[in-house]
Amino acid sequence: PVQPVLIGFVIWVVLMESLFPYKGGDYYKADKILRQIGFSVLIIILYLPIIYFGFIFTYTFSQNLTISTARAYISLNFLVNNLILVIPLWICFFLIDRFLVPYFPLSEEDVEILSQYNNQNNADDELDDFVPQPGEFYNQLFTHHSLEEDDHTIVFLLGKVRFYLCTRCTAMIFGILTTIFLSSIAIYDFKLIIPPKIALILVIILPLFPLTDWGLQAVLIRKATTISRLITGFILGIAMQMLAFMNEYQLLEIIIVACYFVILVILFYFRVQVRKKNYDKEALNDFIAENSGHSDNSKSF
Repeated sequence: PVQPVLIGFVIWVVLMESLFPYKGGDYYKADKILRQIGFSVLIIILYLPIIYFGFIFTYTFSQNLTISTARAYISLNFLVNNLILVIPLWICFFLIDRFLVPYFPLSEEDVEILSQYNNQNNADDELDDFVPQPGEFYNQLFTHHSLEEDDHTIVFLLGKVRFYLCTRCTAMIFGILTTIFLSSIAIYDFKLIIPPKIALILVIILPLFPLTDWGLQAVLIRKATTISRLITGFILGIAMQMLAFMNEYQLLEIIIVACYFVILVILFYFRVQVRKKNYDKEALNDFIAENSGHSDNSKSF
């Protein structure tokens, strides 16, 4: 069965790590390595009593295997398996630091030097909407949108760096992981197998919500919001995980996925055409406004 104490360990780690949150740069500088590793070890050791007394056994014990022996074995197994991960976890933070160093915010001295340079050279901030600023990591591989469309993204503070991610895709991944977790509990703990017909219905219906939300925005009928992107992305994640339960409908699965891709391509084509038309209209209006200004100036002379 699902052990509440193991789920509680995740909550425990989150609470303890929140006391000393990752700030970025400490691991890269190799500053206070022993304290960083020791704190991770301490988190594990402090949770050992909860594992020892809180683990739930579903089988009977004999003289050869007493409940105290079983609890000691579970606790040692928990201790060893988690201690093995401490060093790789530290190395992971070290690599994250190395990756994020170029994107760290400017120091106070750098900000002062940059402001003096801008004042001397009359620099403007017109490019701020198109170029990521110090302290920001904005890559279209993760956002799928240019910086001027950053309202389509959500921001995670990773140490000192603001990390931008596509809102709908992030919610979709979270929906997949949540569905995997809940379906595993239903299958292995309660023997509740999701019927293929139910999975088929969900795979057909659920993608309509994100497709409608994205499609209406694509053709500029209705602008999606962060909430709508989160909800529809999560729904899409559930639908994607339901594909794993369509064992009896593999041919229908291929047909459904293909149909949705065709609809997506058609909507994307209309999106390109609508935006191109709008860009042409804006360019024409700018041209007319510019020429009308020149004609007014020539008449005044």
